[in-house]
Amino acid sequence: MNLYNHVYEVLDIKVPVIQAGMARDKISTIDLIINVCEAVGLGTLGAAYMHPEDIRKAVRER
Repeated sequence: MNLYNHVYEVLDIKVPVIQAGMARDKISTIDLIINVCEAVGLGTLGAAYMHPEDIRKAVRER
């Protein structure tokens, strides 16, 4: 088993789709991340320009 297959198996990723963490203009919304994850991809929050409390709030929204 190569590394990629192991990672996909551990994260239950059926199709290697990774949603990039887009930090500008709030493109990476929690809804987008959830939809990507529910479609069995890997969603990420673009938090480069967020304050720690804003990150916590975004994660707790859902």
